[in-house]
Amino acid sequence: MFYPEIKKISNQYFTFNHIIDNDTIIVITNNVKFLKGNPVLIIANNKGIYLKQWQIDSVKVGQREWVSAYAVKLNRNFFKPFTFNFDFDDFAFSQEDSFESLLEISKTQNEKEISIK
Repeated sequence: MFYPEIKKISNQYFTFNHIIDNDTIIVITNNVKFLKGNPVLIIANNKGIYLKQWQIDSVKVGQREWVSAYAVKLNRNFFKPFTFNFDFDDFAFSQEDSFESLLEISKTQNEKEISIK
């Protein structure tokens, strides 16, 4: 099951716990690009994490206006950045994301109880 602990559910949306355990999180993001059909979480101007299909879910975020995004399940033990030989022109990072920085984003999203459908 992708969302292990659903907090609140309605007929249009639900909220869930973004922190599964100390090593596993789910983060809602738009920093995903598909390269040759493979999903990649972009974490820096030229770095990304290759994802398996079971690690990603296309979602709509919000309540009044729904915005497309991705729910990405990450594990600290398999967080292996890959450096590409080009920069992603459609992304701009002032610093590289790490598992710890994405964990902090997940905690913030958890506190705000981000609604998805």
